[in-house]
Amino acid sequence: MTKLAEMTVTERTTLTRNLNILEKKGLVLIESGEDRRERQVSITERGQKSLMAAIPLWEAAQAHIERGIGGNRMDSLLKDLSEIISLSRKL
Repeated sequence: MTKLAEMTVTERTTLTRNLNILEKKGLVLIESGEDRRERQVSITERGQKSLMAAIPLWEAAQAHIERGIGGNRMDSLLKDLSEIISLSRKL
């Protein structure tokens, strides 16, 4: 969970709460790891299907935003967000 929280730049408690919701919906599977403190998260077949269905919607939403603000502003925004993430990891 800790590694996943770091990768997604999400507070661990928020990630756990969100993953529990996804698990209840059958989209992910949360299992014990090699030791009691470790938890392994994997996507289920149902979750994979939902993800594949969501990708075109996400791409359409991104394209809509880019059309609205323009490619240069979008590139700048993404660069700024990447810098914020990098800085937050150095805290």
